[in-house]
Parts: sequence; structure tokens; C-alpha cells
Amino acid sequence: MGPSKTKFTPPPRMSFLEKQAIADAKVSLILEFLSDGEIYTDVAVTSCLLGSSLSSARRTLKRMVKEYSLKTETHLVRSRACQIYGISTQGVALSGNFDCRPFELGKTNPSFITHHLKTQKARLAAIDHGWTDWVPERSIHGKGYLKVPDALVTNSEGFRVAVEIELNIKTTKRYSEICSAHLQSIAKGHWHEVHYLCPEKLLAGVERIFAGIEFVSVKGDRVSIQQKHRQRFKFFCLDAWPIALQKDTL
Repeated sequence: MGPSKTKFTPPPRMSFLEKQAIADAKVSLILEFLSDGEIYTDVAVTSCLLGSSLSSARRTLKRMVKEYSLKTETHLVRSRACQIYGISTQGVALSGNFDCRPFELGKTNPSFITHHLKTQKARLAAIDHGWTDWVPERSIHGKGYLKVPDALVTNSEGFRVAVEIELNIKTTKRYSEICSAHLQSIAKGHWHEVHYLCPEKLLAGVERIFAGIEFVSVKGDRVSIQQKHRQRFKFFCLDAWPIALQKDTL
């Protein structure tokens, strides 16, 4: 006997209203994301946000531009064209988050775009692994912190974590100042620890500089860095966070 033949039943086609509901849900998700301190993004991040293909994400963004909820412009970033999409005044109104500042064409510094998009990918990775209450840098300013981190987020254990996206290595002097500021914020209970997320090629270098810091200045006093201070700083490859952290705790 040959192989049995099973009649293939094609999946039911969605009605126009069902397709429209899905499309509208995508728009709402993008506006919610941008109005929550992100302001602008690109196709790749939007694809991750929606869990869709790049082409599908691009179609949704183009639709939103046509409907005036987004504005778009292209910048030259690291010798490549990078098209970004920012929330418009109409988009802010549709999102319902009236504290959001709308995107302004021509006001974005191209040198900050890569950092901004990398931070957004870290946000999506954190949320995907059960972390909550992400607050981007734009929403942290004005709270009186000595050092404003790139983001704040609550981890799966309920601890507040300051996130720093490090794409370029700073001087030892600057890291010493940052270390002091973070330790003072930790002492005040603003956050529990600091996670540095770096490209793989920079990770060892950043760790080495922090390991070499023996003293920091706190209100004019020279304070010795001890193990209890060092354990509040953790370092990860940007593309492996927070998965690497979860593996370490198994």
C-alpha cells in the first residue's frame, strides 16, 4: 500500500475586519513603545517589537507615515543610510501619553542613533525574559541622580537595575566618577546594581578598567573600593543579555 492520502484543509481566511484589527493592534503597539520615552526607532527594532518580518514591519511604518502618526528621515550612520521613524504630534495624541515629546525632524544627532537603537533592543530582550518597568534615559532626567543611566528596569527577582549601554570605552578617570555616582545611588536605594552591556570586543576592556579602580571620590573623601562594591557592577556581552545572567544563576 502506498502512503495514505490526507486531504489538506487550508486555514480559514481572515475577514477584512480581522485583518484590520491586527493592523490596528500593530500601530497601537508601536505608538505605545515610542510614546514611552523612545521617540524614534527603525525597521529592525520594530520587527522585533512586533515579532514580524522586516518587510511587514516596514509596511506598517510606511502606513503610519501616510496616516501622519509618524515622521521619517534618513541619516548617514557609520557610512550607511539609516532611516528612522519618530512619533508625530498626532501620534502622541493617538497614544494617549501626552507627557511624550514628539519627534522633530532635523533635530537628531546621527552619532547617538546607534546607541539609541541598541538600547531599544536591550529593552525588548529584557521584556521578553520577564523583566518589567523599563524606564529609558529620557524619562529619568530631572530626578536628581548623580549619573543618569541609559535605562532602569526591574529584574525577575524584583530588584531595580541600572542599565548602561557601552559602545565606546571611556577613560579610567571618567569610569571612576561614574562608579562613585552609581555607588551613591545604590546607597540611597535608587537601584540595586548596575549592568554594563558592551559589544564583545569591548567587554574585557571595560571590565579591566573597573577592576583597576581602587578608590573613588565621594563628597571630597577618598573611599576604598571593596568587594561589596564591585559585586554591584556586572558586565555582559550586549547580544547575550539578560540570557547570560539567567544561565549564571542556574
